[in-house]
Amino acid sequence: STTAMMSCHQSTVSHRYTTPTSATTTFPIYNLVSQRRYHGTAEANPNDSTLVRYAKMGWEGLRHIYHGFRLFFFNTRLAWKYSQRLKQGVALTRRERVLLERATGDLLRLVPFSLFLIIPFAEFLLPVALKMFPELIPSTFETDAQGRSKAFQSARARKQARKRMLEHMTTQVLGKFPEYGDIVRRASCGDPVRKEHVKAIAPMCTKDGFLGINRVPFDVLCDLAKYVGVYRPYYAIMPKSISAPRIRTALLAHYRTLRQDDQLLRNEGVSDLSHDELMKANLARGMRWTESDDALLQQLEWWLDIGQDPKIPYNTLFWIKPTANSLRKTMLHLTVESRRDLLGISNLPESVRESLERVVDQVSQQRETPSTSTAFDADAIAEAVTKQKQAAQAAGDELEEADVVQNIAAHLTEDAIADLFKEIEAVHGKVRVSEVIEYLATDIHYSSHVVSNVFDALDMPSGSALMTPSMLRSVAARCRVKSAPKAKPTPAASSATKKDGSKSVSYTHLTLPTKRIV
Repeated sequence: STTAMMSCHQSTVSHRYTTPTSATTTFPIYNLVSQRRYHGTAEANPNDSTLVRYAKMGWEGLRHIYHGFRLFFFNTRLAWKYSQRLKQGVALTRRERVLLERATGDLLRLVPFSLFLIIPFAEFLLPVALKMFPELIPSTFETDAQGRSKAFQSARARKQARKRMLEHMTTQVLGKFPEYGDIVRRASCGDPVRKEHVKAIAPMCTKDGFLGINRVPFDVLCDLAKYVGVYRPYYAIMPKSISAPRIRTALLAHYRTLRQDDQLLRNEGVSDLSHDELMKANLARGMRWTESDDALLQQLEWWLDIGQDPKIPYNTLFWIKPTANSLRKTMLHLTVESRRDLLGISNLPESVRESLERVVDQVSQQRETPSTSTAFDADAIAEAVTKQKQAAQAAGDELEEADVVQNIAAHLTEDAIADLFKEIEAVHGKVRVSEVIEYLATDIHYSSHVVSNVFDALDMPSGSALMTPSMLRSVAARCRVKSAPKAKPTPAASSATKKDGSKSVSYTHLTLPTKRIV
């Protein structure tokens, strides 16, 4: 029936293996699929043999493919019914339109994707193909983790374009309208941006404003196209006189598409949107999408309210976006893995990642400390940013040096020193300081520059000077001393001799007489 089909569609709008909420009535076939959703490989049992472990991985992969095809055919059947209704002149809801468009895209992606499943051993090349073409896999075969990873990669790819846009806006606004400096600071530093802040910048984004798409420089226009996702690589090899009108046409077409989607959201309401729908709606508009449901709903309502105001150009929302929370609060909502993916430090060593996260947290706390001066001064802000960069670099060096000292102290045991000298003597004959630094840096997974700084701090010889095992033992001992926790100072003791020959030992407020033993 139509009611069952609509309720089923509401539960499949995410096209991933997510369990529908209890408040949503679901179609029985999807209920069965959702109960058998794919979580990835099963948790490894240390007692399993290699054959059993690989058998479990193969079984999980087959389950993933099975449920992906099952959801694919189910969504295709719904999309076919919606297309027939559309031919009869029946208007579709926003959810139905989204499913119809996505199912059509999945049909087009299925042809190249099926080749990896049909050709023997071609599935081993699937990760390489997905790395080169992220949109190759149909949405029904995409897990939640893969979807979030793709969204984080897209955010990192657009980060540089957004940074250059904010630099251009900051330069223009501070030079012509310094009274709006606080709004620019909020947008640049990741502080909450309200509706009134967006409306204040609106006159600058009109057709004749210096932030309008007809007035901005060509490089800034390209950054805006990259940020909204309409830039194409072949624009770079085309003359500006040809590529600039094409970019402006693509931007206006993107604006019209979002305006139509905004109107559908206003007509149908946003209060009944699921978390996945709220996240996708905010992500499509370039707003923060890792917030809670309340924050996502608040941002989307602000966007819809501003977008229907005839006095505010739609282009304004792409220069300064409404945000419900500060960037620091947003990062606190993320898991450790998501935060590292967003910062782009997932592939760095563990000690370096922790150091960078501490520095970012320290700089964020310093920036959120209220300033004693309320006046807005561009020179003062530039000086403060320079000081923060220097403080971050100094904090990072200090943290990294402390970590490398601990690692050197833990690594340089007697056996490790003997093995290190044997290895160097077998290759180079003589053991020199530079070779010890290189080998030691490789063993503890640090750069040779950092290890060399530690040797310099310990007043050890450098370069081609010869190294002996006793010298390296001295380095290890001194590193253990530096990395050892400092003991608390004991109370100062003082003694005095009395007339009867006894001594009194005084510890601050306590005096204990002691008899001299003859």
